[in-house]
Amino acid sequence: MNGMEPYFSDGLESGTAVLLVHGFTGSPHSLMGVAKHLEVSGFKVAVPLLPGHGSRVEDLIDKTFDDWYGSIAGMAVKLLETCTSVDLFGLSMGGSIVLKLLESFTGFRRAVLVNPLVEQPAKSFLELMRSILDSGYNLAPGISSDIARPDTLELGYTQTPISAALSLFGALPDIVGNLPGIQNEILLFSSVHDHVVPRESGDTLSRSVSSRLERVWLDKSFHVATLDYDAELINQLSLEFLRQ
Repeated sequence: MNGMEPYFSDGLESGTAVLLVHGFTGSPHSLMGVAKHLEVSGFKVAVPLLPGHGSRVEDLIDKTFDDWYGSIAGMAVKLLETCTSVDLFGLSMGGSIVLKLLESFTGFRRAVLVNPLVEQPAKSFLELMRSILDSGYNLAPGISSDIARPDTLELGYTQTPISAALSLFGALPDIVGNLPGIQNEILLFSSVHDHVVPRESGDTLSRSVSSRLERVWLDKSFHVATLDYDAELINQLSLEFLRQ
C-alpha cells in the first residue's frame, strides 16, 4: 500500500549499515524519519517490510514469528557479509526481532530499541485471546497509531489477527531466556505512557542483559514514539549512540 513500502539505501554492499525493523501490524512508515536522519548523516539504511504487512490484514493471518524473524535474519546475514559494520534498530515487535538477532548471531555492533516487546501479556489475557480464536473470530481491534500527536497517523492495519499475535507472544519466553547472553551495547527508549507495550518489558530487558544498556525515558510520546513528539530526540540520540 502507498506509504508502507520498504526502503533501502543505494550501495548496501559496503559501508556502515543500520537495519531497521518495524512493529506488528505496522510498516516501514513508522521508521522513515529516523532512517532518513541516519542516512543523511552517512549511514546506509535498510528498512524492510515484514511478511504479511503493508497490504491487507488478511495477508497477516497465517503468518508467524518465524516468518518475520526469518526474513530479517536472512537480510541481516547478507549485510554482515557485505558491509563494514551493521547496527540494529527495532520498534515494538521489531525490538523483539532485534533481540533475537543479537542472541543468535555475532558481528552486530550496537542496537537501538524503542518500546520493544519483551514480556508476554498476562496469562488471563492469553487465555481470552485463545478462547476468542476458538470461537471462530480471528480479528481484534488494531493497535497501530498509538501516538500522542493529534496531527500524526501511523500507516498500519486497523485490525489485529489474533493467531498471528499469539505466535508473537509464544516466541517471547525464549527471547527473554537468552537475554543474559547479549554482549552488544543497547540504547533503550521507553515511553512513560505506552498503551501497547507495558514498561515491564523494558524493565525485564534492563535487568537481564549483561552488556551496557542506557535507558532514556520519553514523557511526551506514546508507543510509536518515532512518529511522536520525541521523534527528534530519538533521531539525535540514536545518531550519537551509533557514531560512538
